[in-house]
Amino acid sequence: MKLYRTWKDKQIIVDEAYHIERNIKPTALKYDVQPSQIRRWKKRLDQLLNQDGMTDEKKSHILTLKSTQTGGPRKENDVYDLLKLYYENIRNMDRIVTVNMLCFEFMRLSETDAPMIVLRKRIYRWLESERIVHRRVTHVAQNTHHDEDKIEGFVQYVNGQIDCGKYLNSNVVNIDETNIYFDMVGSVTLADKGSRTVSVKSSGSSSRCSILLGVTMDGKKLPPFIIFRGKPNGRIAREWTGNTDYPTSSIYAVQEKAWVDKEVFLQWIKKVWKPFCTNKGPTYLLMDEFSVHMMSECVNSIQDCGTEVDFVLGGYTSKLQVIDVGINKPFKGYVMECYERFMVNNVSGTKATRLDVAKWVEEAWEKVSVNTICNTWSSIGFINTN
Repeated sequence: MKLYRTWKDKQIIVDEAYHIERNIKPTALKYDVQPSQIRRWKKRLDQLLNQDGMTDEKKSHILTLKSTQTGGPRKENDVYDLLKLYYENIRNMDRIVTVNMLCFEFMRLSETDAPMIVLRKRIYRWLESERIVHRRVTHVAQNTHHDEDKIEGFVQYVNGQIDCGKYLNSNVVNIDETNIYFDMVGSVTLADKGSRTVSVKSSGSSSRCSILLGVTMDGKKLPPFIIFRGKPNGRIAREWTGNTDYPTSSIYAVQEKAWVDKEVFLQWIKKVWKPFCTNKGPTYLLMDEFSVHMMSECVNSIQDCGTEVDFVLGGYTSKLQVIDVGINKPFKGYVMECYERFMVNNVSGTKATRLDVAKWVEEAWEKVSVNTICNTWSSIGFINTN
């Protein structure tokens, strides 16, 4: 895509697009830009050129200035918030994140054409402020020396909150996100003993989805909230509304990278949490310190449902997060069983669809037992004495 650096360049395109009606898309196609980009340029030009006291000389000077963005301006803080979300989601999938990857993502988010050397310096300053450093990949758990006093103290704190609030077991909930890949090919396979080479082919699908799961202290399960990759109000978002084959036991959403961002989490609050809280009395929600969970707008929306919110200690989810401790492993094991059955029925390498994955999730979530959930709560030490 060509970069139009000066406002004069952009004014020429804007004038052509708005010269006659319904000419924005043809003009965008002609100049290899997005129609929304032309609309942003028009809005920004109107702001720049229609200020009080603006003379023809000043307008000419403004039009000769270089623009550091190819589209409308975006607040720098918003860009860094989105960059932090990108980093957290990639690391939550245990994928490698590099400085160059963050530079490219920053370039995409801010629509800047700044040189890479400038972006790298900017990213390094941001990494230092966020206390993010280079680490060598390890083959054991990152935190093998948990402070037992901290664990015991947090468990006592949560139990005290439950006792003080007189919450019912059915009103105490833990939630967490997990990923499901459409193609679950691993690095181990059965093969003839002595084979000189062992190769594995996948179906070629790199698709994945995120699932937000929730369980109560008495073993009940909230509806799975499945996030597929797609655009809001797009083709994929309309897929399950017109397809009666999709399981109605799950709730569906879309996000451009199948992540849980603020908008998606607010949808979960509206479609899952708010209905769950209806006519239940006081509720208590335990979440990890994922940045989206801690956003004031999200916390306020949850509290508006009559819910007290607490967050699991950072770095201790493997010890204190109920879903991490005892739910994710059996759930993903049941999903893998569904995938393996799918592979037996599709030897030719047919790719799994969103509908297939939705059915796997329904079946796997149904198999997670009440005993498994209740035993996990009690194994951590969470007990309701009410």
